[in-house]
Amino acid sequence: MSAADRVVAAWVQATGCGTRYEDLTADGQVHVDYTPPLGEPWFEGDDDPDYNLI
Repeated sequence: MSAADRVVAAWVQATGCGTRYEDLTADGQVHVDYTPPLGEPWFEGDDDPDYNLI
């Protein structure tokens, strides 16, 4: 792991729209990731009863 990959600060914000994760690395970049609310699908239509992954 280089010094630029090292996380120097992390934030987590949970709302009704999901959880937002932010990491600040040593090189000054902010990396953001989201997760949907508990029980909700990742993508629109995934909870459709006719949805087929195959």
